[in-house]
Amino acid sequence: MNHNSVDAPSCPKRSHLLWLAWWRAIQGLRPACRRTATFLWLAVVLG
Repeated sequence: MNHNSVDAPSCPKRSHLLWLAWWRAIQGLRPACRRTATFLWLAVVLG
């Protein structure tokens, strides 16, 4: 067994935490977009 590998169950949690951090950072740009759809397109482009 390779002890240097990342445990499979922890990977989704880590990616979820990364996604949440990214989303919180992007939400600071929300006031720049008048419409929700525009903000969501901005998030898609930046993602």
